[in-house]
Amino acid sequence: MLELQRLVSLETGSELIAFDLQDITMADRDAVKFLERCETEGIELRNCPAYIRDWIETERGGRSK
Repeated sequence: MLELQRLVSLETGSELIAFDLQDITMADRDAVKFLERCETEGIELRNCPAYIRDWIETERGGRSK
């Protein structure tokens, strides 16, 4: 995950970035917090499993995007 964080940090902000999470079956809290930060920064989370979406909302304190 550190490599993915590094690559995302190198983007200039003018590119559209999207993560397709269709094949995700497990995630830990660090991964969910990373995805929450990514979405907050404008990265689209496609095919996000419901349990991860719920967990992201919990990490945000229940507030929506």
